[in-house]
Parts: sequence; structure tokens; C-alpha cells
Amino acid sequence: MMSLLSVTVKKARYVGAQAPQFNTYVTLKLQNVKSTTVTVKGATPCWEQDFLFETNDVNTGLLIEVWSKGMIWDRAMGYNWVPLQTVQYANEEGSGQWLSLDAELVMRDGEVVGTKGPTGHSILVDCRFELPFDPENAEAGELQRKLEMLNNIMDQEARAEQARRQMQYFGHLEPINVSDLFPKHGCLQACEE
Repeated sequence: MMSLLSVTVKKARYVGAQAPQFNTYVTLKLQNVKSTTVTVKGATPCWEQDFLFETNDVNTGLLIEVWSKGMIWDRAMGYNWVPLQTVQYANEEGSGQWLSLDAELVMRDGEVVGTKGPTGHSILVDCRFELPFDPENAEAGELQRKLEMLNNIMDQEARAEQARRQMQYFGHLEPINVSDLFPKHGCLQACEE
């Protein structure tokens, strides 16, 4: 089954005296697809960029790479590996999760399987799988019709129950004998005599 992975690269926090001078961008890699953010300067860059990936293999993961732009070549600031099995389904973007950026990739059989060696840098990313359908578009009319039918049935049952209770209440009323309410005891009995 094909799934849509939605990734929002929000912002990062870098440590160290050089951090304010960093000019960084983020690269996302899933299988053979690579996406890159714009380059932003500073110790706390903010991107707020959205990316969408199609995948049918939840046994893999998303590789997040942060790079510092250089005059001649770019330098890796850190990596984070997000196993797709840990990603939740959601219909809207969340607040994200701070991920630690590590210095090294962990490889097995030529494939990335994790990262190690914390750098102190971190990145805020929101990863989620899109829900398989959008009720606002495709099935909105049908869902609305079913919801209205259900609400009508519930209203009818509530009215029927209310009517049943009223009939039961009024059906069981009998003429009240005052002596049942006020038995003749002591002073009440003496007053009547």
C-alpha cells in the first residue's frame, strides 16, 4: 500500500561560538528521493518548509541531514535517522519533535540504519503519514448524509423515550389519599377529635 509521508522542517538550534555564523540547509532522503530546504543563516534558523514523499516500504527510514554552506564545499553539521515504523498517522501538522543531530551514520549492508555521536545540535521536525482519504473532498457528501440520518434516528429515539416516560408517569398516577400522606399520630389525631 502506498503511503504519503509529510515532513515539515521547522527550525534548528546550534551550539558553539561559531553557531551565529552558520549558513545551513536541511536535506531529507527517503529511498531514492532527496529534497532540500533553502539556506538560512544563524544559530537558530527557521525554515517551516513542507515536503511530501510517497513510500510503500515502512521498514525503511527518513534520513535528515543538516549541512553548513561553505565557500568551496559544504560541511555536514549532523544527521538523524527516523524509522518510518515510529511515524504516526495524522490529518494535520503537529508541533513537531526536537531531534538530536549526530555526527555519524550507522550503516548495515550498505544501508543507513541509524546515527550516533551527539553533536549538541538539534532540529525540530514534524513527521506524519497522511490519512488515506480526505473526508473534506471525496466522501464528504456521503458522510454528511449518514451523519444526518444517524442524528435523526437518535432524535426520534429520544422523543419516543420522553413520550414513553410521560405516559408511564401519568399512567401510574392515582387519586391521592391525604391520610396516606399524613397518618394520624399524636397531636394531629387530637386536633381532629
